[in-house]
Amino acid sequence: MPEIWILAWAFVLGLMAAAPVVGPVNMIAIRRGLVMHWTRTMWVGIGSVAFETFEVAAVMWGGGALMDYIDVDKIRLYVGLPAAGIIFLLGLLILRKAFVPSERIMVAIRAERLSHRRRGVVGDVFAGAGLTFLNPATFIWWIANAPAWLRTAEITPGSVPMWFGVAAASCGMACWFTFITVLVRLRPQKIGPRFFRVANGLCGLVVTIMGIVMAVSALAHNANPGR
Repeated sequence: MPEIWILAWAFVLGLMAAAPVVGPVNMIAIRRGLVMHWTRTMWVGIGSVAFETFEVAAVMWGGGALMDYIDVDKIRLYVGLPAAGIIFLLGLLILRKAFVPSERIMVAIRAERLSHRRRGVVGDVFAGAGLTFLNPATFIWWIANAPAWLRTAEITPGSVPMWFGVAAASCGMACWFTFITVLVRLRPQKIGPRFFRVANGLCGLVVTIMGIVMAVSALAHNANPGR
Protein backbone atom coordinates (compact mmCIF):
# COMPACT_ATOMS: atom_id res chain seq x y z
CA MET A 1 0.00 0.00 0.00
CA PRO A 2 1.43 3.44 -0.92
CA GLU A 3 2.09 6.10 1.69
CA ILE A 4 -0.83 8.20 2.88
CA TRP A 5 0.38 11.38 1.13
CA ILE A 6 0.45 9.52 -2.18
CA LEU A 7 -3.13 8.38 -1.71
CA ALA A 8 -4.09 11.89 -0.62
CA TRP A 9 -2.70 13.24 -3.90
CA ALA A 10 -4.81 10.77 -5.90
CA PHE A 11 -7.84 11.72 -3.78
CA VAL A 12 -7.33 15.42 -4.53
CA LEU A 13 -6.96 14.69 -8.26
CA GLY A 14 -10.32 12.89 -8.17
CA LEU A 15 -11.96 15.70 -6.23
CA MET A 16 -10.63 18.33 -8.66
CA ALA A 17 -11.77 16.26 -11.66
CA ALA A 18 -15.37 16.15 -10.41
CA ALA A 19 -15.57 19.58 -8.76
CA PRO A 20 -16.11 21.95 -11.74
CA VAL A 21 -19.74 22.71 -10.93
CA VAL A 22 -20.27 24.27 -14.37
CA GLY A 23 -19.76 20.86 -15.99
CA PRO A 24 -22.74 19.16 -17.68
CA VAL A 25 -22.75 16.21 -15.25
CA ASN A 26 -22.98 18.47 -12.20
CA MET A 27 -25.70 20.59 -13.78
CA ILE A 28 -27.81 17.58 -14.79
CA ALA A 29 -27.25 15.94 -11.39
CA ILE A 30 -28.41 19.06 -9.56
CA ARG A 31 -31.39 19.60 -11.83
CA ARG A 32 -32.46 15.94 -11.64
CA GLY A 33 -32.38 16.19 -7.84
CA LEU A 34 -34.44 19.38 -7.85
CA VAL A 35 -37.05 18.07 -10.25
CA MET A 36 -37.34 14.56 -8.85
CA HIS A 37 -35.83 13.82 -5.45
CA TRP A 38 -32.48 14.61 -3.87
CA THR A 39 -31.43 10.94 -4.18
CA ARG A 40 -31.53 11.26 -7.98
CA THR A 41 -28.53 13.60 -7.77
CA MET A 42 -26.70 10.81 -6.00
CA TRP A 43 -27.54 8.27 -8.73
CA VAL A 44 -26.33 10.55 -11.51
CA GLY A 45 -23.12 10.98 -9.52
CA ILE A 46 -22.74 7.22 -9.11
CA GLY A 47 -22.96 6.76 -12.88
CA SER A 48 -20.38 9.47 -13.49
CA VAL A 49 -17.96 8.17 -10.85
CA ALA A 50 -18.27 4.60 -12.12
CA PHE A 51 -17.39 5.53 -15.71
CA GLU A 52 -14.66 7.96 -14.73
CA THR A 53 -13.10 5.35 -12.45
CA PHE A 54 -12.81 3.16 -15.55
CA GLU A 55 -11.05 6.04 -17.32
CA VAL A 56 -8.69 6.57 -14.39
CA ALA A 57 -7.81 2.89 -14.32
CA ALA A 58 -7.17 2.85 -18.08
CA VAL A 59 -4.89 5.89 -17.89
CA MET A 60 -3.00 4.69 -14.83
CA TRP A 61 -2.59 1.23 -16.31
CA GLY A 62 -1.00 2.68 -19.42
CA GLY A 63 0.80 5.43 -17.54
CA GLY A 64 2.73 7.93 -19.62
CA ALA A 65 2.88 5.43 -22.52
CA LEU A 66 -0.69 6.37 -23.41
CA MET A 67 0.58 9.70 -24.69
CA ASP A 68 2.52 7.81 -27.38
CA TYR A 69 -0.60 6.10 -28.70
CA ILE A 70 -3.36 8.65 -28.15
CA ASP A 71 -3.65 11.76 -30.27
CA VAL A 72 -5.21 14.24 -27.87
CA ASP A 73 -5.92 16.70 -30.68
CA LYS A 74 -7.96 14.07 -32.53
CA ILE A 75 -9.88 13.27 -29.35
CA ARG A 76 -10.76 16.95 -29.03
CA LEU A 77 -11.89 17.16 -32.65
CA TYR A 78 -13.56 13.83 -33.47
CA VAL A 79 -14.97 13.17 -30.00
CA GLY A 80 -15.06 16.63 -28.48
CA LEU A 81 -16.83 18.39 -31.34
CA PRO A 82 -19.82 15.99 -31.66
CA ALA A 83 -20.03 15.81 -27.86
CA ALA A 84 -20.05 19.62 -27.70
CA GLY A 85 -22.98 19.64 -30.14
CA ILE A 86 -24.96 17.19 -28.02
CA ILE A 87 -24.27 19.10 -24.80
CA PHE A 88 -25.12 22.40 -26.50
CA LEU A 89 -28.49 21.05 -27.66
CA LEU A 90 -29.14 19.60 -24.20
CA GLY A 91 -28.46 23.02 -22.71
CA LEU A 92 -30.88 24.69 -25.12
CA LEU A 93 -33.60 22.18 -24.27
CA ILE A 94 -33.19 22.92 -20.56
CA LEU A 95 -32.94 26.66 -21.13
CA ARG A 96 -36.16 26.56 -23.14
CA LYS A 97 -37.96 25.31 -20.05
CA ALA A 98 -37.14 28.60 -18.29
CA PHE A 99 -39.45 30.45 -20.68
CA VAL A 100 -42.48 28.22 -20.17
CA PRO A 101 -45.45 30.29 -18.89
CA SER A 102 -45.86 30.11 -15.12
CA GLU A 103 -49.19 28.30 -15.31
CA ARG A 104 -47.59 25.54 -17.40
CA ILE A 105 -44.34 25.11 -15.48
CA MET A 106 -45.67 22.77 -12.80
CA VAL A 107 -47.57 20.78 -15.45
CA ALA A 108 -44.30 20.38 -17.39
CA ILE A 109 -42.44 19.43 -14.19
CA ARG A 110 -45.04 16.78 -13.34
CA ALA A 111 -44.74 15.35 -16.86
CA GLU A 112 -40.94 15.29 -16.53
CA ARG A 113 -41.17 13.59 -13.16
CA LEU A 114 -43.39 10.91 -14.65
CA SER A 115 -40.93 10.36 -17.49
CA HIS A 116 -37.95 10.04 -15.14
CA ARG A 117 -39.95 7.82 -12.78
CA ARG A 118 -40.57 5.37 -15.59
CA ARG A 119 -36.86 5.20 -16.38
CA GLY A 120 -35.98 4.78 -12.71
CA VAL A 121 -32.57 5.22 -11.15
CA VAL A 122 -31.00 3.20 -13.97
CA GLY A 123 -31.73 6.14 -16.26
CA ASP A 124 -29.96 8.48 -13.83
CA VAL A 125 -26.91 6.21 -13.65
CA PHE A 126 -26.69 6.02 -17.43
CA ALA A 127 -27.18 9.81 -17.69
CA GLY A 128 -24.18 10.39 -15.43
CA ALA A 129 -22.03 7.82 -17.22
CA GLY A 130 -23.09 9.02 -20.68
CA LEU A 131 -22.36 12.68 -20.01
CA THR A 132 -18.97 11.75 -18.56
CA PHE A 133 -18.24 9.77 -21.71
CA LEU A 134 -19.31 12.68 -23.92
CA ASN A 135 -17.03 15.13 -22.11
CA PRO A 136 -13.47 14.37 -23.31
CA ALA A 137 -12.10 16.93 -20.85
CA THR A 138 -12.31 14.32 -18.09
CA PHE A 139 -10.19 11.79 -19.99
CA ILE A 140 -7.70 14.48 -21.02
CA TRP A 141 -7.48 15.60 -17.37
CA TRP A 142 -6.39 12.15 -16.30
CA ILE A 143 -3.99 11.74 -19.23
CA ALA A 144 -2.34 15.00 -18.15
CA ASN A 145 -2.17 14.27 -14.40
CA ALA A 146 -2.20 10.53 -13.67
CA PRO A 147 1.20 9.70 -15.28
CA ALA A 148 2.82 12.51 -13.23
CA TRP A 149 1.28 11.04 -10.07
CA LEU A 150 2.65 7.59 -10.93
CA ARG A 151 6.14 8.94 -11.61
CA THR A 152 6.28 11.02 -8.44
CA ALA A 153 4.99 8.14 -6.34
CA GLU A 154 7.34 5.71 -8.17
CA ILE A 155 4.45 3.33 -8.78
CA THR A 156 4.46 0.81 -11.60
CA PRO A 157 1.32 0.82 -13.81
CA GLY A 158 -0.72 -2.31 -13.12
CA SER A 159 0.72 -2.83 -9.63
CA VAL A 160 -1.34 -3.15 -6.45
CA PRO A 161 -0.40 0.37 -5.23
CA MET A 162 -1.75 1.75 -8.49
CA TRP A 163 -5.14 0.25 -7.74
CA PHE A 164 -5.07 1.91 -4.32
CA GLY A 165 -4.54 5.16 -6.21
CA VAL A 166 -7.51 4.43 -8.47
CA ALA A 167 -9.65 3.78 -5.38
CA ALA A 168 -8.46 7.02 -3.74
CA ALA A 169 -9.26 9.02 -6.89
CA SER A 170 -12.70 7.40 -7.03
CA CYS A 171 -13.30 8.37 -3.39
CA GLY A 172 -12.37 11.96 -4.23
CA MET A 173 -14.94 12.07 -7.02
CA ALA A 174 -17.56 10.42 -4.80
CA CYS A 175 -16.99 13.01 -2.06
CA TRP A 176 -17.80 15.82 -4.47
CA PHE A 177 -21.07 14.24 -5.60
CA THR A 178 -21.95 13.54 -1.96
CA PHE A 179 -21.44 17.25 -1.29
CA ILE A 180 -23.76 18.44 -4.07
CA THR A 181 -26.32 15.76 -3.09
CA VAL A 182 -26.38 17.23 0.43
CA LEU A 183 -26.84 20.72 -1.03
CA VAL A 184 -29.82 19.55 -3.10
CA ARG A 185 -31.21 17.78 -0.01
CA LEU A 186 -31.23 21.15 1.79
CA ARG A 187 -33.43 22.82 -0.81
CA PRO A 188 -36.78 24.27 0.37
CA GLN A 189 -39.52 21.67 0.75
CA LYS A 190 -42.11 23.82 -0.98
CA ILE A 191 -40.94 25.26 -4.26
CA GLY A 192 -43.01 26.88 -6.97
CA PRO A 193 -42.83 27.83 -10.64
CA ARG A 194 -40.42 30.74 -10.06
CA PHE A 195 -37.87 28.45 -8.41
CA PHE A 196 -37.97 25.97 -11.29
CA ARG A 197 -37.78 28.78 -13.82
CA VAL A 198 -34.56 30.10 -12.23
CA ALA A 199 -33.13 26.58 -11.88
CA ASN A 200 -33.89 25.76 -15.52
CA GLY A 201 -32.45 29.08 -16.65
CA LEU A 202 -29.19 28.69 -14.73
CA CYS A 203 -28.67 25.02 -15.57
CA GLY A 204 -29.60 25.50 -19.23
CA LEU A 205 -27.37 28.54 -19.62
CA VAL A 206 -24.37 26.84 -18.00
CA VAL A 207 -24.71 23.64 -20.05
CA THR A 208 -25.19 25.66 -23.27
CA ILE A 209 -22.07 27.73 -22.57
CA MET A 210 -20.14 24.55 -21.75
CA GLY A 211 -21.12 23.12 -25.14
CA ILE A 212 -19.89 26.29 -26.87
CA VAL A 213 -16.61 26.25 -24.92
CA MET A 214 -16.04 22.59 -25.82
CA ALA A 215 -16.71 23.29 -29.51
CA VAL A 216 -14.40 26.31 -29.60
CA SER A 217 -11.68 24.32 -27.80
CA ALA A 218 -11.96 21.45 -30.29
CA LEU A 219 -11.86 23.77 -33.31
CA ALA A 220 -8.99 25.85 -31.88
CA HIS A 221 -6.82 22.78 -31.31
CA ASN A 222 -7.64 21.57 -34.80
CA ALA A 223 -6.54 24.91 -36.27
CA ASN A 224 -3.37 24.89 -34.15
CA PRO A 225 -2.39 21.21 -33.81
CA GLY A 226 0.17 20.35 -31.19
CA ARG A 227 -0.53 23.42 -29.08
